Amino acid sequence: TGFFFTPPSEQAQVCDTNQYLKDRAYLATVKEYDEERGLALCIQRNKFCVGDKVQLLTRGECGRDITVEKLYDTEMNEIESVPHAKQEFYVPIQGAKKWDILRMN
Repeated sequence: TGFFFTPPSEQAQVCDTNQYLKDRAYLATVKEYDEERGLALCIQRNKFCVGDKVQLLTRGECGRDITVEKLYDTEMNEIESVPHAKQEFYVPIQGAKKWDILRMN
């Protein structure tokens, strides 16, 4: 019904561009964040590698572009990629929060 019965609310999503928004792969979810070490423990959803450009999505904020500098397995061994579904891994990200989402940029 769109806005036929009611006007749009102040909380309505408003687009500030008329450009096409491309689909982006959902890469991982932040399970925990260690503020002291600046490491996010994540659960993988799609494969990505060191050097990939990704975007960190935090609820209520705009996305933040990040280049993946390093990846670690759960034993803190450096790895080049996260190829296995639901694999847990660490990635250094300053200021991440639990339930943040990583997606391809």
